[in-house]
Amino acid sequence: MCARKYQGILAFVSALFLSGCTSYRVEGLFTQPVLKTYTQHTIFGLAPEREQILMAAYLNAFPKAGKAFVDGQSLLSNGDVASARMAEESRLRIAQKLGVEAIILAFHEQKLEGEYKIDTLVMRIVDANTGEIAGSVIVRAKSQSGAPVGALARKAVAAVKAHLELKPVDGRGVRPDASRSAIRSRGLGIRDDQF
Repeated sequence: MCARKYQGILAFVSALFLSGCTSYRVEGLFTQPVLKTYTQHTIFGLAPEREQILMAAYLNAFPKAGKAFVDGQSLLSNGDVASARMAEESRLRIAQKLGVEAIILAFHEQKLEGEYKIDTLVMRIVDANTGEIAGSVIVRAKSQSGAPVGALARKAVAAVKAHLELKPVDGRGVRPDASRSAIRSRGLGIRDDQF
């Protein structure tokens, strides 16, 4: 009798836990070795509180790298950043006025797909002087309640860091043994399956 009571409670708690699960998928991940050399950054494309969350995730992922962020919002108008892309004139103006080496362009959206919410965070790290994309990642999350931006930011930055660490110093590309399983083993929770 007592065992049945606990089975019912366990089933109820399991149902609550499973209904709140979020699955994450990392796509479009690449990094260039030059990304390791950047120390001055700025972020554009997100609301201020979301920029703060992404900035914290980035600084926490690279604590000993001497990375810093500069606020450049006053240098842009509303049309300068759209969907993680920036006009060349804006990029050069930011590089000259702020002295940053890297511009992190980020875009977050949430849409409904049936009963699920799909959250997407796109992050591109662009060389402020040349416009070369030094790193890029897309993180998608599927859940019934929506994924916190902090979780998306941490997954995105962790994926960039893990991929960057797989690159040899000479910059010839990812080592032959580097695979999704190697990145997954670093605790990123990257899933190969489709939503």
